[in-house]
Amino acid sequence: MVRRSSSDLDSSRVRASTRARLVDYPDLSYEHIIWNERRWPFTDVRVRRAMTRAIDREGLVRAVRSGYARVANSTVSPELWMHDRTAGAGMTYDTAAARRLLADAGFADRDGDGILESADGRPLRFVLTVPHGNEERRDIGQIVQSELRRVGVAMELREVEFNAFINKASDPKKRDFDAMVIGWKPEFHLDDSDLYACGKQDRPLAWSGYCGAETDRLMDSVQIVADRTTALPLWHRYQQIIARDQPVTLLYFSNRLVGVSRRLHDVRLDARGDWIGVDRWWIDPRGR
Repeated sequence: MVRRSSSDLDSSRVRASTRARLVDYPDLSYEHIIWNERRWPFTDVRVRRAMTRAIDREGLVRAVRSGYARVANSTVSPELWMHDRTAGAGMTYDTAAARRLLADAGFADRDGDGILESADGRPLRFVLTVPHGNEERRDIGQIVQSELRRVGVAMELREVEFNAFINKASDPKKRDFDAMVIGWKPEFHLDDSDLYACGKQDRPLAWSGYCGAETDRLMDSVQIVADRTTALPLWHRYQQIIARDQPVTLLYFSNRLVGVSRRLHDVRLDARGDWIGVDRWWIDPRGR
């Protein structure tokens, strides 16, 4: 059973307070599962797509974030002008579609134990690593483990101390993980090349091992095309390819939760940070 997270408990206290109120607003940060394409079975795009289709991400937002998040289908936040809302439209929760994709990839329950096997009898098993002590990511792992089991995938959840977790994943000579849950917060000047560029595969952040000639060209182009009208279709094409190839399963963009004194008025926050518009905040003299 997934416990209520500490952030959920804290937000409940703020909502119940007579002295403070809860302000939530979209952030650029997102949670995602990285599939190590260097390792079986994630070398097959059908398997990666199946994993995404098998996970109820809307349910995950409700269970883990109490609704304070938005399902992500792109690394580009809806808060940014170049976001493509159609990217990943076909990656909705559908366990039947997940089973078909796995069957197309050659997996079937050949011995009747409820776990799928490849044509040579290899069980569809892998380890999902999460950082020890991070309740939100542990909860994600527990839910994903249960949902993948329903489509015949045996996933082991493993908690690893954070520094060891990052070091094992980021060492280009090792990349010692099957899959992992991790968060990422890009800058407003978005550049995914550290994550996905072919020329950066031997650098620490190329966790997934994804590499594509077209995505390379697009990532380069969007950094130098200043005109938004010209750049927009390039950004959209990039997002569509990442959604098609699923090097990661994007889970959700988290909302920031901030407790604000009820004495403060006109507090309107957004993805730029907690202090946006601070010059417009005011306190009624009677409440000072």
